[in-house]
Amino acid sequence: MKIFENYLQEIHAKGYAGTDDDMPDAFERWLSELDTNDVIQYAEQAIEKWYKLSDNAINELKKIRDMATDFSEYGDNAGTIINALNNND
Repeated sequence: MKIFENYLQEIHAKGYAGTDDDMPDAFERWLSELDTNDVIQYAEQAIEKWYKLSDNAINELKKIRDMATDFSEYGDNAGTIINALNNND
């Protein structure tokens, strides 16, 4: 639940105009004033954000996997693969 609380703190901070010293108390007040629909909306936004982040990470890992597959002809020698990559710049 701490991850969602951190997300809510980010949301609160975007609209906060007070001092840094008052921010924790202001966040607690803001949080206590949220209704159920607000919490559901923020939860849906957080899930969407995290899904995009995880989807991007998965796509990057697939690129790395594909790159490693493309250089499989060089065997398991990492140095050879790195040299091949450097020579293709």
